[in-house]
Amino acid sequence: MPFYHLLARLSRYCPFGRLRVFPLSGFSRMNILHSINTLHPSYGGPVEGVRNLSNALIALGHQVTIATLDAPGTYWLEGWSPSVVPLGPSFHYYRFSWRALRWLHKNAETFDVVIANGTWRFSSFAVWLALRCSSTPYFIYSHGMLDPYFRSFRWKEFKKAVFWYIIEHRVFRDARAVLFTCEEERAKARNRYYPYQVYEAVVRYGVCSPPITDAHTLSLVWERFPQVRGKTICLFLGRIHPVKNCETLIRSFANCAAANPSLHLIIAGPDEADLVNCLQNLAFSLAIRDQVTFAGPIYGDLKWALLRSADVFLSPSHIESFCVAMVEALACGTPVVISDGIGVWREVEQSQAGFVGSDTVEGFTAALAQWLTLTSAERGIMRIRAQECFSNYFNSSSAAQSLLQTLQHCGVNGQ
Repeated sequence: MPFYHLLARLSRYCPFGRLRVFPLSGFSRMNILHSINTLHPSYGGPVEGVRNLSNALIALGHQVTIATLDAPGTYWLEGWSPSVVPLGPSFHYYRFSWRALRWLHKNAETFDVVIANGTWRFSSFAVWLALRCSSTPYFIYSHGMLDPYFRSFRWKEFKKAVFWYIIEHRVFRDARAVLFTCEEERAKARNRYYPYQVYEAVVRYGVCSPPITDAHTLSLVWERFPQVRGKTICLFLGRIHPVKNCETLIRSFANCAAANPSLHLIIAGPDEADLVNCLQNLAFSLAIRDQVTFAGPIYGDLKWALLRSADVFLSPSHIESFCVAMVEALACGTPVVISDGIGVWREVEQSQAGFVGSDTVEGFTAALAQWLTLTSAERGIMRIRAQECFSNYFNSSSAAQSLLQTLQHCGVNGQ
């Protein structure tokens, strides 16, 4: 066993926390394994993040494999360009899978590095079990799952605190580094649970450039949503979940729609928490039911057509370390109105690519009202700034380079 790996293992038992010993090394082609709970599109940002980052790494000459706890033959695994290894079926809400653990034990040494995406599921715990006695290092993207916001769910918070103390802190402690997509996410996660022995690293995150548009973008939207023809389209795209704060979205929209009857709100995304009926009733009670469309899950060409056709993208999330749909909107040149609960809001504000408010009805209404005061020419300038914001901060090529630099700094050797 190389001296470095022996020292790294012994460091786990250091009474002052885990020591980090990073050898200086060159950088070459790498064989990378991503581990993720599921690749179902409804899982949202982490799935698109893995897709975009994997494609960017492949474009840079690296080999990428994705291990998921989805069952073989699952329809949503079709069409993935990186190699996907389905290790399901998995069981229980925790997604336990003996098959995944056996496969990781058998194949871990064939990879230069393993990257676990997310926590509180077996996909990350299995990586720890399989690699704790292996020379293959692993990293973890927390994907905002350690945010203090979740303290409001008291029973879940208690269970997570117990689970962290027994199991999860070991997964984070033994990772070569825990990866955060912004400084704000790192600050909020720090000492969130006890014990917290973590080597932290902030890396860029991003999405691929959108597919080239064609002349039928608007007609595709009008064909599916004829009610928005000639309207000013406000778009929400994402999971319909309490953390996304859709009630505030509708109330803020109603506050602005009274003076702007041409506004039309499209809410697109899977209903994960059975909230759509309540939100429809809310829109009806606020007398804006005819100005709100609940589109359900939207993927593929229609998703990109909506993002390009929208006049503004809205997201009042309570917390979100990195909003993939927002970044996709910026990539399409669509300005955004977001809450300061989204970790990368400062980049949007500095680029003048949109407006930022709080996650309250008053704060988000004020931010949306600012956008509504813009002239047609000013909105056109903001669309240009939106694309510049994407290019400067959020493109997947820069994200891949940032990740590779972090891997190098942490002593990961390629082939």
